[in-house]
Amino acid sequence: MKYAQHLSWPAVLVSIILIAVLGACGWQDTMAIYDFALVASTILVTIGTLIRLRLHGELQVSSRIATLEIQSMRVVLAGCVILVSVAGRQWVQLAVPQSVEAAYVLNETSRIRYAIIANAVYLWGWMLVLWAVRPRLDVRQWWGIHRTEALLVSSLMVVATAMRIVWLNDYPNIINGDEGLIGWWARTMFSESGPLAYTLTAMDGVGTFYLTLLRGLIAIFGSEVWVLRILPALAGSASIGSIYLLARQLYGKRIGMLSAVLLMFAHTHIHFSRQTAVSYIYAAFFLPILLWALWQLVATRRAWPAVVAAFMLSMHANFYVDAWAWAVLTVLILISWLIVECRTVVAASAAIGVYAGTALLGLGPQLIWSVVLPDDFFRGCRQMGRFCLGGYIKRHC
Repeated sequence: MKYAQHLSWPAVLVSIILIAVLGACGWQDTMAIYDFALVASTILVTIGTLIRLRLHGELQVSSRIATLEIQSMRVVLAGCVILVSVAGRQWVQLAVPQSVEAAYVLNETSRIRYAIIANAVYLWGWMLVLWAVRPRLDVRQWWGIHRTEALLVSSLMVVATAMRIVWLNDYPNIINGDEGLIGWWARTMFSESGPLAYTLTAMDGVGTFYLTLLRGLIAIFGSEVWVLRILPALAGSASIGSIYLLARQLYGKRIGMLSAVLLMFAHTHIHFSRQTAVSYIYAAFFLPILLWALWQLVATRRAWPAVVAAFMLSMHANFYVDAWAWAVLTVLILISWLIVECRTVVAASAAIGVYAGTALLGLGPQLIWSVVLPDDFFRGCRQMGRFCLGGYIKRHC
C-alpha cells in the first residue's frame, strides 16, 4: 500500500508530461502511433501496478528471491516491462521499412517527440526499479552516524564545483575542434540522418542521450560556451564524491578523503572537467559508483547495489563509448573474483543475476541499434580504428 501512495504523484506527473509531449508535437507523421503506443503502455503498466498494489498487496516470492530484499516485486516487474517497451520502440524506430522512413525522415518534430518520450520513459522505468529495490534505511540514524563525514565530502564537492565552473566561458580560452563538433552535433540533432536522427544510440562514441540533454540546454540558455561545458563540469565535480565512496569502501575513511582531495586539485581532472571534447570525465563519475556497487552486491548479496551498478553502466553507455569496455571488464572482474573467492561469489549469484539482467535491459536500446544498424554502431571503429578484434574488425575497420 505505501509504495502505491509514494509513487502516485510521480506517476501522475510523468503521465501528464508524456501526454503533453504527444499533443505538442502533433500527429502528422507515420510514426506517431508508435509513440502513442509507448506512452499508453507506460501509463497502463504504471497505473495497473499501483492498483494491484492497493488491491492485492505484494507478490509472494521464493526464499532465494527474498534474500535479495526487494521491497516491491510488482514495481520491479513494472519497471522492467517499461524498459523492454523502450527497447521495442527503439527497434521499430530503427527497422521501419524504407517507404515509411521516407515519409518520416524529414519530420524533425516527430524525431524530437520520439526522443523526449523514449528518454522520459527510459528514465521512468529505471526510477521504478531503483525505487523498488532501495535499501531500508533510517535516515536520521544514518545522519547521526555519518554527519561529519557527509559534511566534509559535501564541502569538498562545493569547492570542486567552484574550481570547475567559475569562468567557464573564458577558460580554456578557445573552443577546440572536438568541442565544436560535439556542440554542432547537439545543435543539429534530429535534423540529420544517421545516429543523430535517433536517441539512445551514439555518434562516434558520444551518446545521443547526452547530446539530447545538451541540445535542450542550448535551446533554453542559448549557444554559449558555458552551456557547452556545464555538463562535464558538473560530472567532474560529482566525481569527487564517487571516488571517495569507492576509496572509502576499499581502504577506509582516511584514504577515501585523501583520494577526494587529490582528485579535487588534480590539474588534468580540472582541465577535462572544463571542456567537452574528451568525454572520459564521465567515467570518473560513473565508474567509481559502478565498482563500489559491484563490491556491495557481492558483500551484501542484495538487489539494490546490483541495480545501482547496472544503472551506472547503462547511463555511462548513453554518455560515452568507453562504457562498453567496462561492460566486459566487470564480467572479467567477477570471474577473477570467483577464482579467488569462489564461495563468496557463488553465494552472491542471485544478486549477480540481477545485475546482469538489469544491465541488459538498460543497454537494450543500444544493443538493438548494433543489430539493426551495425554500420552506424561500428562507425567509429571503421573510421578511427577504435578497437580491433579478429575477423570481425577485418570486415568493419
